[in-house]
Amino acid sequence: MAGFKNCASLAATIAVVVLVQLSLATETAWAQAGALGSIMGKAADETGGVLPGVTVTATSPALQVRNVTTVTDAEGNYRLRDLPAPGMYRVVFELTGFQTVAFEGVSLTAGFTARIDAGLKVSTVSETVEVSGHGVVSHAGSAVLRLLADRTGLTGALSGAVRRRGFTPVHDRGRVLVDAAVCIADGGRVLSDLAALRDQAELYGPVASDATLWRALEEIGDTQRERIASARARIRRRVWTLIAARHGRIPPSRVADVDLGKTVVIRLDATIQIAHSDKEGAQGTFSC
Repeated sequence: MAGFKNCASLAATIAVVVLVQLSLATETAWAQAGALGSIMGKAADETGGVLPGVTVTATSPALQVRNVTTVTDAEGNYRLRDLPAPGMYRVVFELTGFQTVAFEGVSLTAGFTARIDAGLKVSTVSETVEVSGHGVVSHAGSAVLRLLADRTGLTGALSGAVRRRGFTPVHDRGRVLVDAAVCIADGGRVLSDLAALRDQAELYGPVASDATLWRALEEIGDTQRERIASARARIRRRVWTLIAARHGRIPPSRVADVDLGKTVVIRLDATIQIAHSDKEGAQGTFSC
């Protein structure tokens, strides 16, 4: 379908916008991270009390090993690092005397961290509570693409390109097209993959149904395609103009409203983990 091909082109446009808006620090971090993601969160009982010692196990076809396991710390926190992404994961929480809780269908994308907090109930029998992946935020990168499309004016430009006199849709057509493009950039292959955005309303807000997306694509004829191409070109020119104004450089880092110029700032976030060593004379007990 020509409309779907247009969305693929829009995905490429958004990707260009991202490259010119993000800092070199972010770009470097991506290169170092590779196709990896993380899962983190906290385990607590039904009263909200933290649960240390909970075994957290992740399994996925994306893993090269059977599973990856960790244990919650004294504050009930855990983190599973360097997980292959993209991939679909099952995350299981186990502790003697409590129900086993399993999260199914956790979608993890490259370079990002999904947060899963588990609530375990006291139980005297062996039972497992299955929880769907709904509400698990793991597409933060896609949300950034969507936001950049809005901030650079691409969403509004597309709305104007496909606007029809006397017709006010429930879902703005520019928004629908950008969401479709973001879906493709996030690995979507069919129209129904838009559910990856729609199922996380906490992150994306209202997202059109598959039927609405289909209608939006069907409404695009030769005239609309020309207008879309013109809108994309206009946004690209605007972005490149901003780059030229910076002498061809990526927008710099700012600290306390001071332009650091050519200085590249790389932000490193670390979590201190208690580490045990049986080595005689070992001094350090922490690792990052």
